[in-house]
Amino acid sequence: MKTRLLFPVFALGSLVLLCSAPPPVAAAPSHARIVRLSLVQGEARFTRFAKSDPLADQNLAWESAVVNLPLRQGYVLATGNGRAEVEFENGATACLDENTVLEFYGLSLNDGALSTRLVLRQGTASFYVHPARDDLFNVTGGDFTAQALGRAAFRMDTYDDGSTVRVQKGRVTILAKSQGTELEKGQSFSMRAGDASSASIGRLQDADAFDKWVSTRSERSTTASRSSLQYLSSPYYSSGFADLYTYGSFTPCAGFGNCWRPF
Repeated sequence: MKTRLLFPVFALGSLVLLCSAPPPVAAAPSHARIVRLSLVQGEARFTRFAKSDPLADQNLAWESAVVNLPLRQGYVLATGNGRAEVEFENGATACLDENTVLEFYGLSLNDGALSTRLVLRQGTASFYVHPARDDLFNVTGGDFTAQALGRAAFRMDTYDDGSTVRVQKGRVTILAKSQGTELEKGQSFSMRAGDASSASIGRLQDADAFDKWVSTRSERSTTASRSSLQYLSSPYYSSGFADLYTYGSFTPCAGFGNCWRPF
């Protein structure tokens, strides 16, 4: 009889252990992102892991920024007398005008969803966003944040006296003081520094030299990426495809398919 009682007791103990076990912990976000400096024209530099305002911290160590530099969370990229372009793994880009400081505040990957949070500390930058369903892409400048709603292109200008966002494609939500304002293509949003009551919505201004430069870069990159994709087995975009077409050529290799070689 005692032997028969052992199994029910053991089973009950196992059931208690199972019921009292803590719920599974969600996996922590990964920071293994593929973000690179895809173009430098003129002066560009960067610093690693800025913990405060990079414009105010005199102790930061700045290094020369070169093409294909991997950009990680916490990095800050700055241009002087020059321009730069950053490419993300899903085809999104950030183009920096002269005298611009962009902080990569948050770059994470969670269950396949890309979370990109940037801070435009100073200057002018244009962003092209091509997010998947659960991706997040936003840019903070001054006293508000611009968040892309699906595929979009927008420009942000941030200076000591205030910030402006101009939506060139798609839709963007402006988050300021816990309130959201949705902008469509052709609209702009402006706010003076420290003055939420100054927020206003207007129309886009005429394209300037920087807008034209960004447009030219986008057209060249799109053409080069499409040209490279026709030689590859994958139909999906991957970072650096445009450079393959720009700096080399594809040729058929027996037993391997198409192979690339530099010029």
